[in-house]
Amino acid sequence: MRVLVTGGTGFVGAHVVGALRAHGYAVTLLARRPGRVADALEPLGVDTGDVEVVVGEVTDPHAVGRALRGADALVHAANIYSLHPAHTSAMWRVNVDGTRLLLHAAIERGLSPVVYVSSMTALLPGDGLTRDTPVGAPRLPYPRSKAVAERIAARLQDDGAPVVITSPASVQGPHDPNMGESAKGVRALLRSAPRVCAPGGFGVIDVRDVAAAHVRLLERPTRPARYLMGGHWLSMNTTYELLETVTGRRLRRRDVPIGALLAGGRAVDVAARVGLETGFSHGTAWLIANFGAFDDADTRRELGVQWRDPENTLRDTVAWLHAAGHLTTRQAGDAAVYALAPLRH
Repeated sequence: MRVLVTGGTGFVGAHVVGALRAHGYAVTLLARRPGRVADALEPLGVDTGDVEVVVGEVTDPHAVGRALRGADALVHAANIYSLHPAHTSAMWRVNVDGTRLLLHAAIERGLSPVVYVSSMTALLPGDGLTRDTPVGAPRLPYPRSKAVAERIAARLQDDGAPVVITSPASVQGPHDPNMGESAKGVRALLRSAPRVCAPGGFGVIDVRDVAAAHVRLLERPTRPARYLMGGHWLSMNTTYELLETVTGRRLRRRDVPIGALLAGGRAVDVAARVGLETGFSHGTAWLIANFGAFDDADTRRELGVQWRDPENTLRDTVAWLHAAGHLTTRQAGDAAVYALAPLRH
């Protein structure tokens, strides 16, 4: 089976490619910047000479058509993930318009399954989230774009198309080629001072588990469904405690009400407009305040997967951030000398 993967130079997409190649699948990438393919995939043990690369964007019908030639299945992981309003128009173009174009084109050409990688943020605000939770009405531009795109995929499911929706929570783990929002968030918790801790939290799942679950999807008969991949719900305080365990550092923090965290995020967003990068934003605070508990037991049962312990995920994340030069030895603490296993699937 040949699988077309979009977003293959991004965090989730690169790990999906690594897992697919480790299981013997032929892979085609639709890549906007082919020069980034080797940096994204070679650390995962992928021989890029064995991967077909089609240059283009998911918003370009001609590039999409070229990429779909010869493909049997699709994993659409391409998206712009940003919590800053300045990227709203770009997110809408890629996350919504690109998804509409790509899913329709794949279905017209008979691919099966057509897997759309959504996000649990599309279901927010909410608590007690399950695979049957309706798409939400999130206020932030990123989750709002994912909510609209998921409705596109769901309508195709209603029409009988072989579309599968996957919904990861906050994805962590080693080797993020683009140093995205999730990795920046962990770095900020270890670098910032003073630190604040508010009520609320979020789901955390290991990128390697997300990749493994997508391979399992391709190994089973296709049926239209949504698969939550939430991992473990962690409060802010639990996240700090786990980071203290993996680094051996004491991370002093001050408890604040969620309203103060939201207000602080707005102030940080103003600073970001003049180039001050903190790894925190009003969007981060909003997610912490609105990301409720979830149940993804049906995903684990049906796909035969288990999510690894979040302590191990965070340890590998911090060790990789240090190895990649994003954290100093002092900031990474004990994780700086942790022997990170080879990044292979």
